[in-house]
Amino acid sequence: MLSTCNVTTVVTTVCRLTVAAALVQAGAPKVTGAPAVMDDAERLGYTPDAYRAIGAVSLAGAAGLLIGGIGGRLRWIGQAASLGSLALFTGAVIEHVRHGDAPAESLPAASLGVLSLISLVAGTKE
Repeated sequence: MLSTCNVTTVVTTVCRLTVAAALVQAGAPKVTGAPAVMDDAERLGYTPDAYRAIGAVSLAGAAGLLIGGIGGRLRWIGQAASLGSLALFTGAVIEHVRHGDAPAESLPAASLGVLSLISLVAGTKE
């Protein structure tokens, strides 16, 4: 039988890995300036450089989540990355709403924001 500590660790790890993968998937095309992503940047009113910066922040967040998963003295990095990811995804939802996108457009960011919050809260219990 799993102890509460083990369940918390599993939940935190699954959330961190899921969010980290999504951050890499979203951040890499922004950093490289993929044409479809740059079209989104223009539609949302961002300069290409600003969108590349958002991509770099996404990749840094993914790295922070993975480094924080090591635990020990590095755990705080994962907590900071969870908080930053929550802020990033909240901002994404706000941008979709501001631009009148269909609710389905903001659902991935909202879901990943929830996973970031779970990772943040569960990570304090490890």
